[in-house]
Amino acid sequence: ITTTQITELPNPGNDLSYIAMIAPGSSMNTMGGYGNFSSYGMPATSNLFTLDGMDDNDPFLNLNFSGATNLLLGQNEIAEASVVSSSYTGDYGTLAGANINYVTKSGANQFHGNATYEWNGRAMNANDWFNNQSGTPRPFSNANQWGASFGGPVRKDKVFFFFDTEGLAVLLPSSAPTNVPTQAFETAVLANLNATGLSASVPFYKQAFNLYNSAPAASAAKDVLAPGVDLNGNATGDGCNNYAGIGTKPCALQFRSVASNNTHERIYAGRVDFNLGSNDRMFVRYQQD
Repeated sequence: ITTTQITELPNPGNDLSYIAMIAPGSSMNTMGGYGNFSSYGMPATSNLFTLDGMDDNDPFLNLNFSGATNLLLGQNEIAEASVVSSSYTGDYGTLAGANINYVTKSGANQFHGNATYEWNGRAMNANDWFNNQSGTPRPFSNANQWGASFGGPVRKDKVFFFFDTEGLAVLLPSSAPTNVPTQAFETAVLANLNATGLSASVPFYKQAFNLYNSAPAASAAKDVLAPGVDLNGNATGDGCNNYAGIGTKPCALQFRSVASNNTHERIYAGRVDFNLGSNDRMFVRYQQD
């Protein structure tokens, strides 16, 4: 897989492990569990990632070595990649899945660099179907992704340097139905606590109810749950209709939550290459996530 293919492949997040998707036998993981992809039916924990010949796997789960975003950042630094789907020969070994090997860029006798910035946000996306169904407005989203590199000679034909930095900062909403207690239920609970000698618990319950009532869009919650359903959506037997002090009113309402997930990650990588002679070369590379 060449530098041009790596650069031009549509790849939101610049996840290096996604490069393996263009190799035969690769299947994207869309069902949860471990890893981003499998190769010819082997589990993702059987894939081996190598960077400049060194293992680059997470030692705990044996997946691609990633940071806060679960993405394998560093695409802007890669000169070429190879995906070996059947790595049973002695050249590879270790694991029975695919071997994904990345070779990083190095400096040259000419100065070269690049910069890239990608953005995607609310203005570029339609509302979620379930949000439209419940009348929930389109939530705010913001995804920023960048990369920059620079390399060149320190001493012509002898010593070269290369530096790369990449990162992303995303705020992505997660749409899900959320149940909150009704005012009638809250009043009945507090009255019940006072009536049964548990008034010391009232401040705690008031604080808990305040969290529910302060949730964004809670004011738009509707009575759409079946009678006798608790906050978790489970049937409660007799139900809230028979709960002391609540009468026939519902105990829970439902709204569409669009709470945002916020995360960020950035990496810095540098490499220095030395031509020691016609037969001897050496390089040192450092990366920080």
